[in-house]
Amino acid sequence: MACGLPAVAFDCPFGPGEIIRHQEDGLLVPPEDVDALAEALDSMISDPDRPGRMGETARKITDRFGLESVMSQWEDLLTRVTAG
Repeated sequence: MACGLPAVAFDCPFGPGEIIRHQEDGLLVPPEDVDALAEALDSMISDPDRPGRMGETARKITDRFGLESVMSQWEDLLTRVTAG
């Protein structure tokens, strides 16, 4: 995603759905639904402009999950834990 490619993934618990924003920077399909995964991949291939549009949004993943952002979240968490 950081390289400008939208992701296509199974929407399994605790993972992809927390990172990928469906229809914005990638596609999520029901867990273990191989047909839905194939359809999602086909939809990316069939519309050559779609991956580019979604990829631009996907590139912003570094704003949400880059080192500075993640370290800031850890600092906030540790501050709350140690203050209580």
